[in-house]
Amino acid sequence: METKRAAPDSIGRATTAPMLFCSRCNNLLYPECDEDGYSMAWRCNYCKTTEQHDDCKLVHVMNLKMKADAIGGMDLIAEFASDPTAQRDPDKQCPRCNKKGVACFVNPLGQPQEDMTLYFACSDTECRYVWKGTTVEDQN
Repeated sequence: METKRAAPDSIGRATTAPMLFCSRCNNLLYPECDEDGYSMAWRCNYCKTTEQHDDCKLVHVMNLKMKADAIGGMDLIAEFASDPTAQRDPDKQCPRCNKKGVACFVNPLGQPQEDMTLYFACSDTECRYVWKGTTVEDQN
C-alpha cells in the first residue's frame, strides 16, 4: 500500500466537505481513520493508494435512528436535510410547513425487507418532517 503526502491548498477553509481525487488513478478518495487512530487519511478504493490531506478538517457525520414504535407511519429521526451531500428536490413542498426544497433518499436504514421507497426530509430546521414518497403522491 502506497502512501503519498498531498500538497497543501485552500481545502482547510472550506465550509463543505471536499471531493478529493487520487493522484495516481484520479478516482474518488474516501476518508478513513489512519493506522495510528488519531488522524484522517484518504484512501482510493480502486488502486488502494492512501494520501494525507492535513488541511481537510471538515467531516460530515450523519446519524440516523428509527423509533421502536415506528410500524405504521414510519417515524424517522434524521439529520438528512442538513447533509450537504443529500439529493434535493427544490420543487417538492413539505406537507407540514409548505416550504420548498426537501432532501430525498431511498431506504435510509438499509433494511433488506424494505423495497426502494423514496423518503423526503424537510430542510427547514424548525420542521424536520420526514415522510414516504407514497404519502406525497396521494396528496398531489
